Amino acid sequence: MVAEEDAVEPILVRILALSALNNYNEALALEKNIDNADEDNHKSAFSKASAYNLLGDYSSYVGNYAKAAFFYNKVYDDLSYIDSDEDKALISGKLAASLRQAGNYEKARKYYEKAMDYAEDSEKSSEIKKAVEIIYREGVSSVESNFKSSSPL
Repeated sequence: MVAEEDAVEPILVRILALSALNNYNEALALEKNIDNADEDNHKSAFSKASAYNLLGDYSSYVGNYAKAAFFYNKVYDDLSYIDSDEDKALISGKLAASLRQAGNYEKARKYYEKAMDYAEDSEKSSEIKKAVEIIYREGVSSVESNFKSSSPL
């Protein structure tokens, strides 16, 4: 992170390491580093959205659903026309689940419906709908056996 201050990859590695050490607060503090990453300067398969998704998964895993919704919303806002319908459905589903678990049922339902619409447009419609339904009803960790390895983006 010191050598490549504006690259997202070292941030992702550090989040993973901190999650393995159960150091949630230090992992959350890396949000400022994600915000400062310059994706134009460093081309990579990873993105800020990947890092925010990981922090959302970690927040969900530790039961901080409002914070998870905050991070999933950052990912959702970063979605574009070229992102796959599968990714859009899964992120919308994660956002819906975290909002539901945080008690924001009206907003949760809105994102759940968006997730199902994206799933409907997907080539893997039935699989994605099933995953979204499980995520929404049972939470993110119910589909992903280990949040540390999750990253639909």
